[in-house]
Amino acid sequence: MEKAPFTARRGRPSAAQLAAISDTILSTAQALFLSQGYANTSMEAIVAASGVSKATLYARYANKHELFQAIVEARIQAWQAAAAADSAAADERPDQDTAAWLRHRALSMLRALRQPEIRAFDHLVVSEGPRFPELARLFHEMGYMLNVRTIATRLSRADGQASPTEQTLLAAKLFASGLVGWIRQESGVGEVTDAACEAAADMMARLLIDGQSAWRAG
Repeated sequence: MEKAPFTARRGRPSAAQLAAISDTILSTAQALFLSQGYANTSMEAIVAASGVSKATLYARYANKHELFQAIVEARIQAWQAAAAADSAAADERPDQDTAAWLRHRALSMLRALRQPEIRAFDHLVVSEGPRFPELARLFHEMGYMLNVRTIATRLSRADGQASPTEQTLLAAKLFASGLVGWIRQESGVGEVTDAACEAAADMMARLLIDGQSAWRAG
């Protein structure tokens, strides 16, 4: 259900009203970005659709890029919270066997990438990236690289290393990229099942673990 445009009230706004204004701006802008694309969404269109004043919008966000960044930050925080809950439910523990940990991490990533909202953001960034590389960099750093660093750190700890090496970081990138690429391709031709995700997660984990002797020595 679409939210009604924000209705301004007289007087100094309360904390709850300020929060409502921010929520209205972010939710309206997100809906426009995802439905019309980044290029076709203007700050003026967001003002008109949200019901907030132009001064109110620009007082919070100097330009469209800042607004999009705020949306991505908010959504990634929500996705991370959901992923953390999923990891806890999957019994993903620091002392867990590395292969089992990787399977849980891979499955969590695939489940996240099946969510309509995340898929919509992913499609937006891929389609708009050539014209607006700052969007691709933002999504890359705040989404993809967070997973890469988590995986690389886990692999390093399993080897008794204090921090990831270049080889470990590369292995983590290839692991994450393989999962992202697989789900993008499969989703493009049909619905991806839970069983397919489980099989892919298991395969990727085994490939990484079984190939350790090769990439460690690289």
